[in-house]
Amino acid sequence: MARPSQGIAQGVRIETMVPAEVSAAIDSLVALSGGTSKATFVRQALLAGLQPYGLVYPEVAAALATTKQAGPTNRERK
Repeated sequence: MARPSQGIAQGVRIETMVPAEVSAAIDSLVALSGGTSKATFVRQALLAGLQPYGLVYPEVAAALATTKQAGPTNRERK
């Protein structure tokens, strides 16, 4: 079981593809939240999926800070 880290600074970057419907659903959460970042919702969903299997401590989720939505990325501007 993974122990809580000291925050995202000690984390590992993971990049992956998701179906367009998943991305649209997360975008809807961002819009409804008033500016919480997409990354925050992805991290929360990942932890919610891992916790029932006992693969991460509940403190891991509590240690993750909510981040604000950034402006458009270069990819989004094109």
